[in-house]
Amino acid sequence: MDYTENIRSFFIVITMLVIGTICFIKIGTIDLHAILATGSILIPAVVVMGFLGQKIGEIVDNPKNRADADYKLAVLNALKKMDKSITLQELNEKLTKTVAEPDAPDSDNEEDVDV
Repeated sequence: MDYTENIRSFFIVITMLVIGTICFIKIGTIDLHAILATGSILIPAVVVMGFLGQKIGEIVDNPKNRADADYKLAVLNALKKMDKSITLQELNEKLTKTVAEPDAPDSDNEEDVDV
């Protein structure tokens, strides 16, 4: 699932078509002046849109949810190797509870003091 190159290419091609068409229609003729004017606008736009397409492709290729699922499966496999009997649902509940309720410091000896 390598969408990075495809999305980057798509953004570059669409940018070239749109900006090139607009510039040639605006100038009205195809001559050296039109080509240079279009190129001076098109090159920075292609760089920016290519970078944007690259970043979007990286996000599509590496979503956070897949990374979390891989982590949970790795923990589950490690626990099974240690002969611990736990299901994926139990592991998910324990991890969710740990994230939802982090260890709070003990405050038995502290008193509320207004300053």
